[in-house]
Amino acid sequence: MEKWLMFMEIYQMKKQGFKIRRIARKLGISRTTVYKYLENRQKKWLSGWPLHG
Repeated sequence: MEKWLMFMEIYQMKKQGFKIRRIARKLGISRTTVYKYLENRQKKWLSGWPLHG
């Protein structure tokens, strides 16, 4: 899965109220990876993207 696609999946699940552990299990990645994607949200992944909320 491409990184931006993974990010969008994580972002949408978190927005829907999923807990980090459940997101990690569903996507087959570590909780640390989920945290990294979410922490980098504004710094790297969404710079210039019109997704806020």
